[in-house]
Amino acid sequence: MQHGVSAYFGSAQSLDREHLKKTQAFGARTNTPWLSDHLCWGSVDGRYTHDLLPMPYTFAAAKVTAAKIRQTRDFLEVPIAVENVSSYAEFHVSEMTEWEFLNEVVERADCGIFARRQ
Repeated sequence: MQHGVSAYFGSAQSLDREHLKKTQAFGARTNTPWLSDHLCWGSVDGRYTHDLLPMPYTFAAAKVTAAKIRQTRDFLEVPIAVENVSSYAEFHVSEMTEWEFLNEVVERADCGIFARRQ
């Protein structure tokens, strides 16, 4: 498994094709059968915060996020699993709980959930 922290599925920006190409090449070199990453965002206009920034739990955000997960899966040609939403801040516009949002994204994206064992 290849686990990342920089797919930024929750970003409002388009997927970074160069980053996807590098991820794909690394996956091919390591024979990675699937990829996991966090549900978050972390860049604006090509500037990276190197942080897992939280997302609002809205149906619109779930729809955009799920579409990016499907696009990433199709580009990399490997199954995708998502790890918990980064949630150290709460948005007043949220329409559902964190677990409802995670479920909404996973169902829309037809992907897995990555759960870390403690």
